[in-house]
Amino acid sequence: MEQQLPPISEKLAHLSSEQIEELCQKYNDGEKIKILIRDYNIDIHASGFYNLLPPILSEDELCPYCNVQMLQNRPRRTSSVNKAYCPICGHDNSDRCCCSSCELERQNQQRIIIEKSVEILNNHYNVDTNKQTVVVQDLPLYDKLYLSAFLRYANEDDSKTLDCRKLNQKLSPTKSFDHEIISSLLKKSYIRICGIDVPKSQSQNEEQFAESTELNKLCYQLNLQIDGQTDDEIYNQLFYPNLSNAEEVELRDLWKRIATEECVEYVKFNFKRLRLKWDILDIHKKHIDNILMNFSVGQFFLFFHNSLKGAVLELQVGKITRIQCIHYSIKGAVFSAERVNASRRTIKPFHRFDLKQSIISHLFYSVFLGIDKKGFYECPNTYRFMNTGISLKIVNEKGLLVFGSTKKYTKWLDEECIRLGNIKPSELLNNTEGLEEVFIMLLRLDTGLYC
Repeated sequence: MEQQLPPISEKLAHLSSEQIEELCQKYNDGEKIKILIRDYNIDIHASGFYNLLPPILSEDELCPYCNVQMLQNRPRRTSSVNKAYCPICGHDNSDRCCCSSCELERQNQQRIIIEKSVEILNNHYNVDTNKQTVVVQDLPLYDKLYLSAFLRYANEDDSKTLDCRKLNQKLSPTKSFDHEIISSLLKKSYIRICGIDVPKSQSQNEEQFAESTELNKLCYQLNLQIDGQTDDEIYNQLFYPNLSNAEEVELRDLWKRIATEECVEYVKFNFKRLRLKWDILDIHKKHIDNILMNFSVGQFFLFFHNSLKGAVLELQVGKITRIQCIHYSIKGAVFSAERVNASRRTIKPFHRFDLKQSIISHLFYSVFLGIDKKGFYECPNTYRFMNTGISLKIVNEKGLLVFGSTKKYTKWLDEECIRLGNIKPSELLNNTEGLEEVFIMLLRLDTGLYC
């Protein structure tokens, strides 16, 4: 059956089909639109004249969805090419067609790409998508902290989906620590990836794609189950962890880890403000770790701030390069800390100022340690915990680790120690306070500063 063209506009209804064709031809030949409107008695402004011209059938083009011959608007004077379109659904053969069928097809293609991307990422981190059965109380302390922090970071409503894609809060002080936290949870199959924005580039291989994807820009689901408990009960157990079996050694290790990242964040913040490009090196982290053996995060901020001021002045007068400015500022902080430590002076720490506290930092200082802001102002290596329950066994294990042999450790225990008030360490092992003093001394010896 021959396809019918759309009805002619009412403003051209007084013209015959031959006159309309003649009108279109004169338009194509370049005759002025005002003259055409006058000669053919058309009630239209010149700017709307082109839209009155009826379309033509597009040769050999059928709509793939409606199976009807497509139409084509008559060419404008300024352009000889017009896209063909379907008179029923509006489809055109361009990549940006907005018809409902093309939109649906694009959505299906995006869904396939997203599902494939999610599968690649879960496989990359060896995620077992079957729910893992766990006993929350038996989870390692690191896992309890990471799970609780991640839930507080990613769940902003009552849904079971942990969507990180549009959050403006910080999981941890640095992006590298974010990646470490989330990748750890993925590798243990505590969470699984369930959503991702459509990747901008399709040219990467699977390994490159997985390595370059930011884990804090994805969508997750909790992948845990506990016998006899609902999802809400599991969520509450993880959100509010039970820390009754936490060991001091583990707490100190976690504190040092978070404190180091907070110092790195402060260094990056200052270098970015001064437009100094800095890639953290292992030696830089070692310098920071050594300072934190005897000082707090806030005190490191002070050391680094003062050191950076001096390095910038040297840079401004051309005595050092931008790269040297970076290294000198960190080394200067180390030297300042060593001088203060040697003179046994007490210094006031800096505050956080413009750096917003991360979720894992708040959770650890306020919930895990119960000391709130002290976590920023106290030294993670020497702070005395209340009711920590340090046992003689823990002290002896640390002593053997520090000295390397029972003979050397025993000799040290029986010698008077200046930093313990000229008291033999062995004389302090009969009460909790004494055990704490000896343990803290061993922690300091472990740095090599007081040997």
